[in-house]
Amino acid sequence: MSVIKKITAGFIQPLVCAFLVVSLVFGFASNAFAQSIPLVSLKTGDTITLRSDTGKYLSRINRGNVNPAEAAKDTIDPYSKFKVTVFDGNKVALQADTGKYLSRINYTSNNRNPIEAAKDAVDPFSQFNVKVLNGGKIALQSDTGKFLSRINYGGTGGQNPIEAAKNEIDPYSQFQIDILP
Repeated sequence: MSVIKKITAGFIQPLVCAFLVVSLVFGFASNAFAQSIPLVSLKTGDTITLRSDTGKYLSRINRGNVNPAEAAKDTIDPYSKFKVTVFDGNKVALQADTGKYLSRINYTSNNRNPIEAAKDAVDPFSQFNVKVLNGGKIALQSDTGKFLSRINYGGTGGQNPIEAAKNEIDPYSQFQIDILP
């Protein structure tokens, strides 16, 4: 190893470590601290679950001709497991039990952007930027730049669809991620 490489490695490695320590101390709870860092342990083919702020698992819900993602299940079942495809730039696609990919669907009539298991193949609307947060949580950012969020329609016991709706990360757009064996 050349002297320049040794000096560079000796300088860069402590700098990166210091950044990670500062990041962990201050957390990633706000957009200012949210980082797009590689998901070293998440790889293509992994099966994951995502839990919302309510503790409910995100799940594909069959509503006839649509299959929205909702924070709806108290326990893990086949509908709350998603197969991961990892792309460059810290993007992922999530495949539901039906084989369809979760995607942002733009309903211009009501100005909503729900996430539905709707695509046979990955496209720009079904790729999400992953922001790693503290406490084993992530935030997912859609192609519009909006973060996926649990939206409460109907109060307690009502529907809690996931929509690309938030400009900033808030408690409703943070999801606990678990990689299943």
